[in-house]
Amino acid sequence: MALIAEALEVRFPVEPFPEGFPLMEVHLPRGPLLRPVGREAEREAQRDFFGPRVLPFWRWQEERAKALLRLAPRLPWPPERGELLRLLALLPELFPLLPDLFLKAAHRAPQDPHFLRFLDAQLLIASQAEAKRTYALYAALALDLPHMGPALVPGAWGGWRRPWRKASPCATRPGRRGSS
Repeated sequence: MALIAEALEVRFPVEPFPEGFPLMEVHLPRGPLLRPVGREAEREAQRDFFGPRVLPFWRWQEERAKALLRLAPRLPWPPERGELLRLLALLPELFPLLPDLFLKAAHRAPQDPHFLRFLDAQLLIASQAEAKRTYALYAALALDLPHMGPALVPGAWGGWRRPWRKASPCATRPGRRGSS
């Protein structure tokens, strides 16, 4: 969508969420985990919740997602005859991805049942399958969706919800967001 907007010189009327904004709350057996906007803020939240053993997974995920995003616009599929040379020129960039080509995401993840449950929840949203059924490269890119510029469209869900929260007695019950 961004490529189309750029080509047409169109700007969408959106408000990007600020770094650290609480993007999503995931309810897990050990308690809620808040996913804030921004890689560093999210890594810190995950380290605090799951411990440092999850950080190598997120570094791997980020590296793979960035590599795939760099390649995607230049990787024709299926390639036509005239594009084979262009595809061969990309081989050096493809080699680092090859070890993950046939692995599942669960293979790259720390084998912590709490983290795997969280990972399954995120992948069910982004790829419609659990970590043990999602190919690692597909998972790396799917898990990157929250880092691709989350924004609020004026007048959308969050826009009408803010005034409603202030006015609604339900929204101010103790333990609910929006309560004082």
